Amino acid sequence: MPELPEVETVRIGLDNLIRGKKIASVTKDTAKSFPNTESDVSRFLIGASIVSIKRRAKLLIIGLSSNYSLVIHLKMTGQLVYKSHDQHFGAGHPSPSLVGQLPDKSTRVVFGFSDGSTLFLMISVNLAGSAYCCPAKLSI
Repeated sequence: MPELPEVETVRIGLDNLIRGKKIASVTKDTAKSFPNTESDVSRFLIGASIVSIKRRAKLLIIGLSSNYSLVIHLKMTGQLVYKSHDQHFGAGHPSPSLVGQLPDKSTRVVFGFSDGSTLFLMISVNLAGSAYCCPAKLSI
């Protein structure tokens, strides 16, 4: 399981690469990997821009312009890989997914951005409204 410093390294890396990007698409391997209704995805995710990448303990919280967040926990072997035409960033549990051709057999969720770049997740992710994410106002 990644320790806190590794999760913070992931946060910093993603913050430098995906803040301000607009989400154009999302694909998933199974409903369990991205357990959100199609209507919620259309309404709160597609077309939303990434406004923040924060960390609360070992959770990564990607804030969206729709006032929703993507909540990610790397668990034991999770990885995140960002690829664009000129940049590549991978973090999490070392595996061939970090350097190989993607998507691969361990890819669970793929976010496509409007500029053509992609974020591959080898873990499950939830889309959550701020009230669902934390009973009190989430301020990090």
